Amino acid sequence: MIKIENLYKIFNKGAENEKVALSDVSLTIEDGEMIAITGPSGAGKTTLLNIIGSLDFATSGSVLVDGIELSGASDAVLSDYRAKKIGIVTQYPFLVENVSSLENVTVPLLIGKVKKSERIVKAATALKNLGLDEVINKKVSLLSGGERQRVAIARAIVNDPSIIVADEPTGSLDKENAQKIMSIIRNINKLGKTVIIVTHNSEIAEACDRNIVISDGKII
Repeated sequence: MIKIENLYKIFNKGAENEKVALSDVSLTIEDGEMIAITGPSGAGKTTLLNIIGSLDFATSGSVLVDGIELSGASDAVLSDYRAKKIGIVTQYPFLVENVSSLENVTVPLLIGKVKKSERIVKAATALKNLGLDEVINKKVSLLSGGERQRVAIARAIVNDPSIIVADEPTGSLDKENAQKIMSIIRNINKLGKTVIIVTHNSEIAEACDRNIVISDGKII
């Protein structure tokens, strides 16, 4: 379960350009839910997602994920959280261009100090499960946009996290590839994973269990 209480995120606090990105946000997400977060650009959607993913930190408030309090957590706790609990998918897959799909997918396992032989098996299995058998040893710079995003998803799920956070995962894709990616994400959710998606796409939002609408940093 993810339980967020009285969450504030203020950028450049006390400066002339102070920006309140999130204001008194409280939200509970149950295990296995598929949640959409929608709202206008600049509303605070990605900021909220980044805090859940521990890519950013709250100014104040509580973020409790499966009993782990992220606010004020030690580096060791956060490192373990990132390695085992969370999988992150971004709009533009940030892949290492000059290496293979397999090597890209092994990165989270390196952080988790998994043995090399096990890393290779886990990464290859994740890629095969997403229909990427033929590109396992291919450099990602040679892949199509849809293939690259599937490699990014394989990287996000290779450590079997309980939570997947996805920021506009179909935003840079054509309709056909976007549908393929959403089908993959739905299947991941059906395996019992909690999925949180930031999106501007109304069809994606409607397909989720709930749609959390944010405007000016507040849930409306």
